[in-house]
Amino acid sequence: MQVLFILFALICGAFGAWESGLRVRFGVGMAIGTEAFIPIPRTLSAAKSQGWAKTARPSGPLPSLVMYCADDRMMCALYDPEGVVAGIQIAIAQIDISGSTLNWKTQGFVEWTATTADGTKLKYWAIQQYFVSKATLDMSKEDRMKMTNSSSLLREGAVWLPGFNGKLMRISAKSADLEKSSFTRQACLPLMGRHYYYKMTPTTSCASDKLLPWFPIAHSGQTIATGLILHGKLAFNKRTKKNWFENPDRAAVKAIVPRGPQCLYNLADNPGVVTIHSYYVEAPWTINCTGN
Repeated sequence: MQVLFILFALICGAFGAWESGLRVRFGVGMAIGTEAFIPIPRTLSAAKSQGWAKTARPSGPLPSLVMYCADDRMMCALYDPEGVVAGIQIAIAQIDISGSTLNWKTQGFVEWTATTADGTKLKYWAIQQYFVSKATLDMSKEDRMKMTNSSSLLREGAVWLPGFNGKLMRISAKSADLEKSSFTRQACLPLMGRHYYYKMTPTTSCASDKLLPWFPIAHSGQTIATGLILHGKLAFNKRTKKNWFENPDRAAVKAIVPRGPQCLYNLADNPGVVTIHSYYVEAPWTINCTGN
């Protein structure tokens, strides 16, 4: 029975019958659900039942959304007035990362202070992504509920990401739109998908306002994930021993971005890079590159 389930999941992945989901962190040989492909609560009630705490947000777009965070405050989810997930916030404690040569604020991050579950007050670099627009939140409750009833996480057919200096960018949920955008086609990897990097070529400058930290990922005609890349050396989170992030080496970066500049690969060596994948499908471990 387990073999049949795996085969069915792989067939669904090959032909694009993706079930909507919300999971973070890529990993191979790790426990699914706890160490890799970690599910994020898609409703406010689920967040509360899992012990996520209501936490004050940094100033920014869509202030009507409420935020609940995991114990370490490094992963948070944003919920709309109906209690449906409408975005996530990714944060990294400033004491945990060192050596970055890029300007965090130019990259789209905001400085944020929060208190962890054990009472430790920390400063973070935080960045958000949104699954709804201001126009939707300004609708009447009735009209908004019609859209909320959609099974798709990206209910408006897009995700909004803070670009350089925090300016929101709309990323289409259709990979055909990515092909026509300023994002260049890079490698497809199993368990990840087809990567797209903003204006990435072998001559791209590794400046704070040139290396966009976000990269959309597509499969079967859909944008199924986004990745976030940070530059610096990340210390292990000893406070909760929870690792939300990935640490690709130079070879991995070059495999994912084969048409990138030498300076990007050099950054992977020194000071290093940190990434995190946010998946919008329920079973990302079935992603393959057949026909993609």
